[in-house]
Amino acid sequence: AGGAANVAGFRITDDGRLSSIDGATRALGLSETTPPQFLMAPAQIGLTPDGGQLLVTGKTNNFIDVFTVDRNGSLDAPVQTADASVPFAFTFSPRGQMDLVNAAGSLVAAKVQHDGTITFGTAVANGQTAACWIATIDGHAYVANTGSNDVSEYRIDSNGNITLVNAIEASGIPGAIDETVSGRFLYVQAGLAGEVDVFRVSDGGALTLVQTVTVPDGGAAEGIAAS
Repeated sequence: AGGAANVAGFRITDDGRLSSIDGATRALGLSETTPPQFLMAPAQIGLTPDGGQLLVTGKTNNFIDVFTVDRNGSLDAPVQTADASVPFAFTFSPRGQMDLVNAAGSLVAAKVQHDGTITFGTAVANGQTAACWIATIDGHAYVANTGSNDVSEYRIDSNGNITLVNAIEASGIPGAIDETVSGRFLYVQAGLAGEVDVFRVSDGGALTLVQTVTVPDGGAAEGIAAS
């Protein structure tokens, strides 16, 4: 993400090694420091459910790049959509809807078209500060708000409509920066505290704190995954 910044594609070989794909490195056209400034660096990279398009969100650069992924894994030139709401993290529903978090504090449904353009629905605000990451489970979406140290709960129905259920479903999470889901549990990374909070997700979507784990040397860490 430093310097001009780029994306790069690799294949995983049979013995587990990474092999670069010809034509799969594309510049993002930024002018970053090295290391990059957090707010100016790209936020997330991810594929559409069919694997045919690669998305990169640009945070305060206010863009979303969509690259078509060719059959050989190479990337076409990006189609860029301007999004002044500071696009951050996103997930995709099984039906292909993109649910996008923007740092202005809202969640919005979006559709990535085959030509790489993006159409947006109406953003649903949560009134919190610095919304960053999103995790979904069984029609519920949980948005980590880093600036206000909490998590908001949304409901996404079978038609993709988004409703705010609880602006502050869980609180007291210093620098809530990332989330992941495994089974009926939500794991929220508290970056400022170097901790991970573990929540049980009820059938109705409510969160119950069951554990707080201190991560060794975990202060200011970013990124979490669970299986």
